[in-house]
Amino acid sequence: MFSIEEKEFLNDEGYLVVNIKELYPEEFERAEKILKEEIIADKKFNILICKPDRVNDEAKELISSLDITKDVDRGEITGNQDDLETIHNVIVNDYDEGRDGQIWLYTSFPNTLFYEFKKDAAKDLYNFTDEEITKISEMQITEYTLYLPGGQTPYHLDGCESGRLMVFLTYFSHDYKDGGGVFEFKDKNGITKEIEPEYGTSLILDFTDKHDNPTNNLNHRVTAVKNFRRYCFLSSLNSVSSI
Repeated sequence: MFSIEEKEFLNDEGYLVVNIKELYPEEFERAEKILKEEIIADKKFNILICKPDRVNDEAKELISSLDITKDVDRGEITGNQDDLETIHNVIVNDYDEGRDGQIWLYTSFPNTLFYEFKKDAAKDLYNFTDEEITKISEMQITEYTLYLPGGQTPYHLDGCESGRLMVFLTYFSHDYKDGGGVFEFKDKNGITKEIEPEYGTSLILDFTDKHDNPTNNLNHRVTAVKNFRRYCFLSSLNSVSSI
């Protein structure tokens, strides 16, 4: 499914943009159906990423008054989605990036989505053999993320994490129109580039080769969302050494 040119670009530049909606329509439709009917409908975004010890006083008081769980070390607050959105809005209304550099919601999901995409990426982009493909482990990370207006992530490096070749992001928001929430990164020449979170777009970020040797690790961020709910699927592909 992936061409030699795409493989070379990913290896040289550290990223690759594809239209996963067109390339893998059945897998995309299944992932979108789960998002709509199970995640959004039942309000399953149950973890807020922020640093609960570094937010403003109003947010601290609100957090203390609600039935939620705080993990200061991980920078996470766990609770029902309505409460977390209320906390989020209080924080961003008095936002201080120095006090809390990132804020967004997510929910974990069983590793059952985009198998054909993962299989083709392993074979075409990372030279997995047919035998290795049959032994592919489950995706290391599988999450749906939600960035509300004001939500963002500052520049960071994910690192070439052991066992993880790459991550891929897939965007599901129909109403994006110059609304922020852009994936912004520095390429290998230090030039700033942007990938807009357009519906159906998928972005692959490269970390290692299939044997876990470091390759790329682009410095990147998500700019502040302005006026829409930014839905994204996040997952990864593991190396041979993790099988």
